[in-house]
Amino acid sequence: MSSGGAQAADDINAVAERYAHLVLALGQHDPDYVDAFYGPPKWKTQAEKEKKSLDAIGAEAVELSATLAKTPNAGDELLRLRHEYLQKQVAALAARVRMLKGEKLRFDDESRALYDAVAPTFPDSHFNQFIAQLDAKIPGKGPSRTGGSLWERYEMWRKPFVIPKEKLDTVFQLAIKECRARTLAHVALPPTESFSVEYVTNKPWGGYNWYKGNFHSVIQVRSAHLHRSRGRSRGARRLSRPSRLQFAAGKEPGPRSRLAGVFGLRTVLTAIAHRRRDGEFRPGRCVPD
Repeated sequence: MSSGGAQAADDINAVAERYAHLVLALGQHDPDYVDAFYGPPKWKTQAEKEKKSLDAIGAEAVELSATLAKTPNAGDELLRLRHEYLQKQVAALAARVRMLKGEKLRFDDESRALYDAVAPTFPDSHFNQFIAQLDAKIPGKGPSRTGGSLWERYEMWRKPFVIPKEKLDTVFQLAIKECRARTLAHVALPPTESFSVEYVTNKPWGGYNWYKGNFHSVIQVRSAHLHRSRGRSRGARRLSRPSRLQFAAGKEPGPRSRLAGVFGLRTVLTAIAHRRRDGEFRPGRCVPD
């Protein structure tokens, strides 16, 4: 690496470290903001002792954005990607600070500010074509036959795939074992790489992963959730994938996938189809009949 490239990398590293400190500071105001931290323990202790105000954190975020704008990003592709990533992350942090201070954002504005993503708006006809395709595939033909409405027929079709609660751990452990074996065929994992599974309740998600450092992760599974064989293998694969060892901060690719995981396909399609022109959801449209 040239001297100029080395200096640019040092500059980005300095910004990244300041960003990490800001995230830890914001975590003192929003307990859900920091999913897991496995950096220097003294950084976390410092944030707990300082307990910076939201005003101070917001001001530092603005200053850091200005510093980043002046930081050269010429060089290799990784340096440019880090520069772009930090720009978006600092902007998202600043937006979260404003929200904690009481600023209200419309749905699209909030998803854009926090996730750099906006759910597309479609007319009802867009979803009707997919509903028609499902209607032709799912057994039954509406109220005149055994299944009832489409969503009821869909739920009935899925019932045989439900895993009994007492067998959930066995299925999940086998799925993780198989995912690890298939991963090892392509990627060399550290010998100490490991997962532990916990079964929890009163959570809004079906499953979640926390990377704890030293190649160890904790997977929490909502035990009260209805689990299906295909969904559990997919969930184990997603939660135990190697990228989780490399980067544990990015939870979800965007609000649409998060909504789909929480509310289910039928609810999300209904909610998105009935969005107001201003981007907000109509009250009551996110709740099944």
